[in-house]
Amino acid sequence: MKQLNTDFWLAIISLLEKISDMIGEIELPISAVITGNAAYHYHTLLGSPEKLDICFDRGVILPPDLKVKYFSNGIERSLTINRKYNEINEFVFPETMDAIDLGLIGPNKNISLKVISAIDVAVSRLSDTGPDDTRNDDILKLSNIGSFNREEFQQHAEWALSQYFGDTTRFHIRLHDACSTMTTLSGR
Repeated sequence: MKQLNTDFWLAIISLLEKISDMIGEIELPISAVITGNAAYHYHTLLGSPEKLDICFDRGVILPPDLKVKYFSNGIERSLTINRKYNEINEFVFPETMDAIDLGLIGPNKNISLKVISAIDVAVSRLSDTGPDDTRNDDILKLSNIGSFNREEFQQHAEWALSQYFGDTTRFHIRLHDACSTMTTLSGR
């Protein structure tokens, strides 16, 4: 397991430790899967969003003012949970993906923390919530770090898109653009 020591990652752990303390002692740990920009940060060490996209496998009621403050490059920042996050909107399927196990955290060791794989983060960049201006660059960075190639990415994305009803044309166009960029830069 990769150990991160960035200010942003330490803020994530601090926020989850607060949640762990609120949950208290329970029989089985709650599974928490980090997605979105925080997962992108885990794999690339880039970015530090103000809201944490995370999926819990059980209901966790959080106080409305839950946040942690931290300093990054001398600037005070705050981190909260993204209460409007919906993994389905980002082509993320926590129950089927190969998430990286980060172990039990919190004072009560009641949160089993995972982060989605680099390829799953790359597929999520195809969604409407993905950043339009950096989409292909983000996917390329994740490909280089996550050791997946264009074919693996395309297959993974096509499977994710097959799980949806409705018009997926714009997502297939994004997939085609990303794959074309990957092919051009790999020289094949």
